[in-house]
Amino acid sequence: MKIRQIVLTLPLVTALVACGPADSPPPASNPDKATAVATEPAAPAGAGTATALPQQLEARRSWTLAGASDASLQSVAEAAGIFIEVQEGRLVGYAGCNRFSAPLTRGEGTAIQLGAAVATKRACVSDALNAAEQRFLETLTAVRRFELSEQGLSLSTADGASLSFTAGRPGGSEGEASQAEGT
Repeated sequence: MKIRQIVLTLPLVTALVACGPADSPPPASNPDKATAVATEPAAPAGAGTATALPQQLEARRSWTLAGASDASLQSVAEAAGIFIEVQEGRLVGYAGCNRFSAPLTRGEGTAIQLGAAVATKRACVSDALNAAEQRFLETLTAVRRFELSEQGLSLSTADGASLSFTAGRPGGSEGEASQAEGT
């Protein structure tokens, strides 16, 4: 009889133990998700600085390239219509001539890493635009950190190269469907 009670109560006890205490912390987030979150320390009272923005890359948010540390890329940034969009586990966009997609992995705080980008194979209208697109994709896949500010999104590499973006797509649209989907 006692063995039967033990056998019958064992699954119940196992189920209760598996549930854990009610005040247990939530499970760790999946590091392969596209959403990256970091908590910035609050500015000291009276410091006269702007309120820090939460450091979060939101899925389905588009960003237009506004500037770059590379002077030749900077010179074509606005005319090329380069933009990126954060999607679930990847970054997609338009690099000036071709659509692209790259796996996006978040790290600790504002750390991110992009895998090798795949792109369509359309010809660029000029050698300068082709060279700028290649520099953009090379810089993009070397990105290791992001920062959100009132001015927009900044991506930076370990060697100090940077890409600056403003919110929205070229021409100001923020629509639901991405031009870059399907790459």
